[in-house]
Amino acid sequence: MNENAGRFRSALGGFHRQDVLNYIQNITQENQETVKELTEQLEAAQGAKSDMEAELHTLRCDCKRAEIANAVNADLFVSVHCNASLTHSDAMGVYTAAYEEGGESWRMAEALRTSVTAAAGAGDMGTEARPDLAVLRTASMPAVLVECGYMSTPEELSLLAWPEYQTRLARGIADGILACLEGVGQ
Repeated sequence: MNENAGRFRSALGGFHRQDVLNYIQNITQENQETVKELTEQLEAAQGAKSDMEAELHTLRCDCKRAEIANAVNADLFVSVHCNASLTHSDAMGVYTAAYEEGGESWRMAEALRTSVTAAAGAGDMGTEARPDLAVLRTASMPAVLVECGYMSTPEELSLLAWPEYQTRLARGIADGILACLEGVGQ
């Protein structure tokens, strides 16, 4: 067993490697459910149109997701994820990232973080500039990455797998997106 595997196991509260893989698979499914809920909420909102494809949820390369968003000339791009930390086993909360500070993507990241934390009752881990992330770097429209919580913290992992919490997260993301779209029209 390598050193990192041991640190990862301890960060997940003593889960074994297969347990971790099973949880990651479940969280991937839960992310899909959150995104599906988000899509339904956006499509139900007056004036909002979501152009999401099923393939988007299964792509492994974030830059491919941005390429699809670029190809359909999306107005906004939001990439939804779950976070993990090897060094902070008690990390909890919503985190957002934009390519750089200032500008439309940064304002959108701040609005989404505020909206999601309020709707879900989640902790606030802040917003960070992340020019190293392909999903933000290659999008030709305002782009934000939303980390819905830390799957490395058992308490938050349980929340992330709970359908009602997923609905709250989706509602917060949808409300934040709608607020950003309203701001664009003013």
